[in-house]
This record gives sequence, C-alpha cells and structure tokens, in this order.
Amino acid sequence: MYRNQIRKRERPLTDRETKEIVTYSVKRLEHQVRFFVDLPGVLDPDLDVEIVEKQIIVRAQRTLPESRMIFCSIPLPVPVSEENLQFYFECGVLEIVLIESGNLK
Repeated sequence: MYRNQIRKRERPLTDRETKEIVTYSVKRLEHQVRFFVDLPGVLDPDLDVEIVEKQIIVRAQRTLPESRMIFCSIPLPVPVSEENLQFYFECGVLEIVLIESGNLK
C-alpha cells in the first residue's frame, strides 16, 4: 500500500495530461471526509494529489491500456484542514482522508 501526505502545489494541466471522468464516492464520518477514487490502469504509486480552490486535483500515470497521464478534479463538499490531509493507494483505488476545518483534535 502506498501512503503519502498530500502536497499543496498549483500546476497547470500539461499537453501530455488527459482530463478524464473518474468514478468516486464520498463518505462523511464524524469530522472526517473520505473520498474513494477508482483509478483503473494505474499500477505504480505515481500520484500527485493537491488542493486547489476548493477542489481535490489528482494526476496519475496510467499504464494500461496505454501509457498516459490522467487528470481529474473533485469538488470539496466542506471546508477542510489542508495540514492534516492524507492519501492511500492500493489495488487501483485512491483513498483521500480529510478533516473538516474547525474540527481538529
């Protein structure tokens, strides 16, 4: 399983990246918001996850069926604390864990 802290960087979409519609689900548990993003064909943990203007931006290297960079943006349903963001990647599913701002313990 790949684990990393989400990095906050602003970077424009490059010519080699493709904006795609991805399937994702959102679960709210007390003061946490969890996103589960399906990224089929992404085998390596080559992910870039960032928060830009109330959205989660995901960039990943897809190797199947063809090699290319993919890009997706997911709107944030609530304000979040960017300092405590984490993501986990396993078996083609990216899990992003956020804590609602004002609910830090």
